[in-house]
Amino acid sequence: MKGPFTMNSISQDTATTIFDIQAIDVGYYQTKFTLASRQAVPASQVKVDRFPSIAPRLGATELILETNQVGLDGVVVHVNGVAYVVGKDVKHQCKGSEPRDVLDDFAASDRYLALVEGAFSYMLENAGVSGDVCIQNLMLGLPINTYQKHSQTLKARIVGDHFISQRFSDSRQRVTVNNVHVIVQPRGALTNFGISGGMSRPSDAMCLVVDVGGGTVDWFLTYGTRPHWARSGAYPKGTLACAAAVSDSINPTWRDNFSLMEKIGTALREEAQSFTAGGENYVLADFNSAVEAVYQEVADKILFSLGTIDDLDCILFTGGGGRMFGKFFVNKYPKVKRICSIDEDALYGNLRGFFAIGQFVCPASGV
Repeated sequence: MKGPFTMNSISQDTATTIFDIQAIDVGYYQTKFTLASRQAVPASQVKVDRFPSIAPRLGATELILETNQVGLDGVVVHVNGVAYVVGKDVKHQCKGSEPRDVLDDFAASDRYLALVEGAFSYMLENAGVSGDVCIQNLMLGLPINTYQKHSQTLKARIVGDHFISQRFSDSRQRVTVNNVHVIVQPRGALTNFGISGGMSRPSDAMCLVVDVGGGTVDWFLTYGTRPHWARSGAYPKGTLACAAAVSDSINPTWRDNFSLMEKIGTALREEAQSFTAGGENYVLADFNSAVEAVYQEVADKILFSLGTIDDLDCILFTGGGGRMFGKFFVNKYPKVKRICSIDEDALYGNLRGFFAIGQFVCPASGV
């Protein structure tokens, strides 16, 4: 684990380190988190990191092996008496079958909390903080379709004390979260794109953000700065569904194998020509029809929700799969090409936007 933890201020009279703002974006595919410098910095310059959003359960024997395995980039966290391993090298702890289901109550699950606490561990280690920590304001995000149902529950679950394990040690650190702010995920990308100068528009412009994540695609319509909730929404099919469509065409059992799904998903996101599995080379173009069937299903949901796209002034495609879906959408509906943009910071756009919103709503951050 490398990189400094955001440190806006340090308590002068106790051993507790105080952080004004931190942001974590727990997606179905990746967990992203901020790693800012000791000085207050704008969101565009905040350092960020990530690890896969998968948290295998560990038995007692596996736990002993993991905590003594030198070089493993990850950490064991304990939630409700169950040990989970999370981190960049989580693939070394995955079983042969490790499904990544897109569940409505993901944010209320123990695995979600394990991913949040794993992000805390990375933050603490990168900062070199050995004592207790207090996070004054933690910014989190939820998809539009689960925000209303789960935002308050998520706040209540994260506010309070968390005891974070240290790698290769039995000791734990206390992380106290004082306030949690939950934001609909595409608002983060829109905020980041705006402050980075990527979108120039009149104050009354109708702007659509299409956030293509691992498990869901969110579309967020704004009229100026005001959300247009009646025409916004989300659909539970994203990059994972595209990777599953490819795997189903080859071997349906692959969809529960983390390594194979990761390989296919990475090839899709990076627009590679092919990927290898079991010594065989698979050309992605051979699976275009399967992937485009998923894209069309998502596009149909978006268009039905919007009613029309003729009144839009700008469209931003973001998220890990934003570039792929954006190209499909423009090719399918060429009349919108002139108002479309692909987010160059698509993977971390939501996270940086969360951080920026935190700086705005929490002026004590000093920015």
